[in-house]
Amino acid sequence: GSFAHALTNLRDDPRVTGENRQVLYDFAREQRKLSADLDRLDAQYRSNTAEYDDGKGGKIHAVTLDLKEFAEGEEDTRVPWVMIGGATSTDEQNAGLPMAMALLGHKVTILTYPEQMKLQKGGEGRGLFEPISNMVREDFEKFKHASKEIGYKKLNLIGHSLGGAMV
Repeated sequence: GSFAHALTNLRDDPRVTGENRQVLYDFAREQRKLSADLDRLDAQYRSNTAEYDDGKGGKIHAVTLDLKEFAEGEEDTRVPWVMIGGATSTDEQNAGLPMAMALLGHKVTILTYPEQMKLQKGGEGRGLFEPISNMVREDFEKFKHASKEIGYKKLNLIGHSLGGAMV
Protein backbone atom coordinates (compact mmCIF):
# COMPACT_ATOMS: atom_id res chain seq x y z
CA GLY A 1 0.00 0.00 0.00
CA SER A 2 2.71 2.50 0.90
CA PHE A 3 4.56 1.62 -2.30
CA ALA A 4 1.46 2.35 -4.38
CA HIS A 5 0.95 5.61 -2.44
CA ALA A 6 4.52 6.72 -3.22
CA LEU A 7 3.99 5.97 -6.92
CA THR A 8 0.80 8.04 -6.90
CA ASN A 9 2.63 10.95 -5.30
CA LEU A 10 5.41 10.76 -7.90
CA ARG A 11 2.93 10.42 -10.76
CA ASP A 12 1.00 13.49 -9.58
CA ASP A 13 4.14 15.60 -9.17
CA PRO A 14 3.99 18.38 -11.81
CA ARG A 15 7.74 18.02 -12.41
CA VAL A 16 7.21 14.47 -13.73
CA THR A 17 6.30 14.79 -17.39
CA GLY A 18 6.27 12.93 -20.66
CA GLU A 19 8.24 9.70 -20.80
CA ASN A 20 8.95 9.75 -17.05
CA ARG A 21 5.22 9.83 -16.31
CA GLN A 22 4.68 6.81 -18.58
CA VAL A 23 7.45 4.91 -16.80
CA LEU A 24 5.62 5.49 -13.52
CA TYR A 25 2.31 4.30 -15.00
CA ASP A 26 4.01 1.18 -16.35
CA PHE A 27 5.77 0.56 -13.05
CA ALA A 28 2.50 0.94 -11.12
CA ARG A 29 0.77 -1.53 -13.49
CA GLU A 30 3.58 -4.09 -12.97
CA GLN A 31 3.42 -3.55 -9.21
CA ARG A 32 -0.34 -4.29 -9.21
CA LYS A 33 0.23 -7.46 -11.27
CA LEU A 34 3.02 -8.63 -8.97
CA SER A 35 0.87 -7.96 -5.92
CA ALA A 36 -2.05 -9.92 -7.43
CA ASP A 37 0.26 -12.82 -8.40
CA LEU A 38 1.73 -12.95 -4.88
CA ASP A 39 -1.80 -13.02 -3.45
CA ARG A 40 -2.65 -15.95 -5.77
CA LEU A 41 0.50 -17.81 -4.71
CA ASP A 42 -0.26 -17.20 -1.05
CA ALA A 43 -3.78 -18.60 -1.55
CA GLN A 44 -2.34 -21.64 -3.36
CA TYR A 45 0.21 -22.12 -0.61
CA ARG A 46 -2.49 -22.16 2.04
CA SER A 47 -4.98 -24.35 0.15
CA ASN A 48 -3.18 -26.38 -2.55
CA THR A 49 -1.84 -29.08 -0.25
CA ALA A 50 -1.72 -32.82 -0.53
CA GLU A 51 -0.21 -35.74 1.34
CA TYR A 52 1.69 -38.53 -0.35
CA ASP A 53 2.63 -41.95 0.94
CA ASP A 54 6.30 -42.07 1.99
CA GLY A 55 6.63 -45.85 1.54
CA LYS A 56 7.34 -46.33 5.26
CA GLY A 57 3.82 -46.05 6.64
CA GLY A 58 3.85 -42.27 6.90
CA LYS A 59 2.94 -39.25 4.82
CA ILE A 60 4.90 -36.47 3.16
CA HIS A 61 3.15 -33.09 3.08
CA ALA A 62 3.34 -31.31 -0.31
CA VAL A 63 2.24 -27.93 -1.67
CA THR A 64 2.24 -27.11 -5.38
CA LEU A 65 2.61 -23.53 -6.61
CA ASP A 66 1.81 -22.67 -10.23
CA LEU A 67 0.54 -19.44 -11.82
CA LYS A 68 0.51 -20.71 -15.41
CA GLU A 69 -2.92 -20.77 -17.02
CA PHE A 70 -3.45 -22.88 -20.10
CA ALA A 71 -5.79 -22.39 -23.02
CA GLU A 72 -8.25 -25.18 -23.65
CA GLY A 73 -6.41 -28.15 -25.14
CA GLU A 74 -2.97 -26.65 -24.41
CA GLU A 75 -0.54 -29.17 -22.91
CA ASP A 76 1.84 -28.39 -20.05
CA THR A 77 5.27 -29.32 -21.39
CA ARG A 78 7.23 -27.81 -18.50
CA VAL A 79 9.37 -30.07 -16.32
CA PRO A 80 8.19 -29.30 -12.78
CA TRP A 81 10.49 -28.54 -9.88
CA VAL A 82 10.32 -30.45 -6.60
CA MET A 83 11.89 -28.78 -3.61
CA ILE A 84 12.99 -30.60 -0.48
CA GLY A 85 13.11 -28.10 2.35
CA GLY A 86 15.44 -27.81 5.28
CA ALA A 87 15.02 -30.24 8.18
CA THR A 88 14.32 -27.49 10.71
CA SER A 89 12.91 -24.82 8.39
CA THR A 90 9.30 -23.80 8.68
CA ASP A 91 6.90 -24.18 5.77
CA GLU A 92 7.02 -20.41 5.26
CA GLN A 93 10.82 -20.40 5.10
CA ASN A 94 10.71 -23.16 2.49
CA ALA A 95 8.17 -21.25 0.35
CA GLY A 96 10.25 -18.16 -0.58
CA LEU A 97 12.32 -19.62 -3.42
CA PRO A 98 9.44 -21.70 -4.87
CA MET A 99 7.21 -18.60 -4.92
CA ALA A 100 9.89 -16.66 -6.81
CA MET A 101 10.21 -19.55 -9.26
CA ALA A 102 6.42 -19.69 -9.73
CA LEU A 103 6.42 -15.96 -10.51
CA LEU A 104 8.83 -16.79 -13.35
CA GLY A 105 6.43 -19.40 -14.77
CA HIS A 106 7.65 -22.60 -13.15
CA LYS A 107 5.51 -25.25 -11.46
CA VAL A 108 7.04 -26.03 -8.06
CA THR A 109 6.05 -28.67 -5.49
CA ILE A 110 7.45 -28.26 -1.97
CA LEU A 111 7.94 -31.46 0.02
CA THR A 112 8.06 -31.13 3.80
CA TYR A 113 10.05 -33.34 6.16
CA PRO A 114 7.92 -35.64 8.32
CA GLU A 115 9.99 -34.52 11.33
CA GLN A 116 9.37 -30.89 10.51
CA MET A 117 5.62 -31.43 10.53
CA LYS A 118 5.83 -33.20 13.91
CA LEU A 119 7.80 -30.32 15.42
CA GLN A 120 5.42 -27.70 14.04
CA LYS A 121 2.46 -29.54 15.54
CA GLY A 122 4.07 -29.62 19.00
CA GLY A 123 5.39 -33.18 18.77
CA GLU A 124 8.87 -34.45 19.30
CA GLY A 125 11.42 -34.66 16.54
CA ARG A 126 14.67 -36.57 16.42
CA GLY A 127 17.23 -36.19 19.13
CA LEU A 128 20.16 -33.87 18.53
CA PHE A 129 22.66 -36.69 18.46
CA GLU A 130 20.96 -39.17 16.14
CA PRO A 131 23.46 -39.96 13.41
CA ILE A 132 22.76 -37.65 10.49
CA SER A 133 23.78 -40.26 7.91
CA ASN A 134 20.99 -42.59 9.10
CA MET A 135 18.50 -39.72 9.07
CA VAL A 136 19.44 -38.61 5.55
CA ARG A 137 19.26 -42.13 4.12
CA GLU A 138 15.89 -42.79 5.73
CA ASP A 139 14.37 -39.45 4.69
CA PHE A 140 15.84 -39.65 1.18
CA GLU A 141 14.00 -42.93 0.61
CA LYS A 142 10.77 -41.35 1.89
CA PHE A 143 11.12 -38.34 -0.43
CA LYS A 144 12.03 -40.59 -3.36
CA HIS A 145 8.90 -42.66 -2.81
CA ALA A 146 6.68 -39.59 -2.36
CA SER A 147 8.11 -38.02 -5.55
CA LYS A 148 7.01 -41.10 -7.50
CA GLU A 149 3.56 -40.87 -5.88
CA ILE A 150 3.13 -37.31 -7.20
CA GLY A 151 3.15 -38.73 -10.72
CA TYR A 152 5.57 -36.44 -12.53
CA LYS A 153 7.26 -38.31 -15.38
CA LYS A 154 10.27 -35.98 -15.17
CA LEU A 155 11.22 -33.49 -12.52
CA ASN A 156 13.93 -31.09 -11.46
CA LEU A 157 15.08 -31.32 -7.85
CA ILE A 158 16.18 -28.45 -5.66
CA GLY A 159 16.78 -28.35 -1.95
CA HIS A 160 17.41 -26.04 0.95
CA SER A 161 19.83 -26.83 3.76
CA LEU A 162 19.66 -30.57 4.51
CA GLY A 163 17.23 -30.91 1.59
CA GLY A 164 19.98 -29.52 -0.62
CA ALA A 165 22.39 -32.15 0.70
CA MET A 166 19.90 -34.85 -0.23
CA VAL A 167 19.38 -33.46 -3.70
